[in-house]
Amino acid sequence: MPITAYHGTTVDFDRFELGHTFTGPDIGQGHISGVVGIFFSACPKVASTFTVTDETADEACNRINGAGVLLKNPYFLDGEPWRDGAQVLTCELDVSNPMIVPVRDWENLIDTSDSGDFIDKGCPFEKLRNKALSDGYDHIIIPAAKPGEKTTWGGDFAVEYSADNFIILDPERIRIMERTPSDEIMPRPAVWRRR
Repeated sequence: MPITAYHGTTVDFDRFELGHTFTGPDIGQGHISGVVGIFFSACPKVASTFTVTDETADEACNRINGAGVLLKNPYFLDGEPWRDGAQVLTCELDVSNPMIVPVRDWENLIDTSDSGDFIDKGCPFEKLRNKALSDGYDHIIIPAAKPGEKTTWGGDFAVEYSADNFIILDPERIRIMERTPSDEIMPRPAVWRRR
């Protein structure tokens, strides 16, 4: 059964291709984890956080985390939060056989790659992709972090792990159904304040 999922982007394109960055050069999507496949979220608000400017990323993430934070931070610091062309794509993912990678295991792969510990052993993300393909999986699911679940270093998991994440291994399994400007997914708050 197909899955509906969301992909935040600042680039206008008609089809996904492996090896391309669809959020633009300045959004931090050049991470080595991108070799695994194409990333989607089960939550359109989470997907939209990948289309904000570097200066407003924290505020965008705070707005997803609940009303308590909204009352403390109901603004974006530098005006319009969205990058040019910011949109969330609603996609149908034609997948059926997932490899499950718990969020803590995924974060451990991120930590290993950020520290450079893998250099002599090969890229852990390439190994994960190759294992998924050789074992017959068509996508990877990183299930949402459980409430209160902490990273191995004791911090909360990032907003992107507040919803299930899907990594699609074959772009032919993705169909773009709808394009929505990011500011319709997460409109500006009504109250504006400056620090």
